[in-house]
Amino acid sequence: MRDLPTKPMSEDVQTLVEEMACTIAEAQAALFAGRFRDLENCARRQQELCVAFKSLEKQIDSEVEANPDSPKLITMAEQARQDNRVFGAALGRMRRHLETLQNVLSGPSATYKPGQAPVTDSEP
Repeated sequence: MRDLPTKPMSEDVQTLVEEMACTIAEAQAALFAGRFRDLENCARRQQELCVAFKSLEKQIDSEVEANPDSPKLITMAEQARQDNRVFGAALGRMRRHLETLQNVLSGPSATYKPGQAPVTDSEP
């Protein structure tokens, strides 16, 4: 097994941010296309990336302070965070929609009782 070359810290962090942004975009596409297995895979990948971020947290902080390119990295991270918020909102909405469909398909609602249509005596 050969050793892979190590990247400078800023490239590792930038790669993580870019990979997180791509994973979020893939998850959104999977959600809207109804590809739930792909959505699960994206969720697992996001968890892995979050673990990687946590393990590098102190190094990221020192890198951001020392690197003049930090504003670019911070902007990328903020955009990924915003994309994740949008994805989270869409996922929550989809979950409520699916729960509603499940309730409709599982039988009559406990709160909805169909009324009888009024019968009129007039004939045309």
